[in-house]
Amino acid sequence: DEESKATTAAEAVVQAVVKERAEARSEALEQVQAARAHADAEAEVERLEELLTRQMEAKRAAQGRQERLRTDESGRDAKHRMQIEAAAQQVKELATKVQRKREVVSKLSAGEAEAATLVR
Repeated sequence: DEESKATTAAEAVVQAVVKERAEARSEALEQVQAARAHADAEAEVERLEELLTRQMEAKRAAQGRQERLRTDESGRDAKHRMQIEAAAQQVKELATKVQRKREVVSKLSAGEAEAATLVR
């Protein structure tokens, strides 16, 4: 009977340790996944910022061309104006995407900090 109680107590301790380790592994996995998501989001923000920079440069170049084309026939000038407006719209859309990605990165950073606090 004494041996049975000791075995039961030992099994309970083993189960508690196994459960604790599983929880720790799960928390560590969540942190790794959050870190990866954060890194992916940061990379996406960088990519979008580069794209935005290129779009803005293209817009400035298009505006310079527009100035030179003012002396050209009005139909051709209108076409370029439309292209410039389209480029400007793309720049606005990319800026919005970059802002959204920055917000995601910020939220992920906050989540990582919260997860680190919980682990402690």
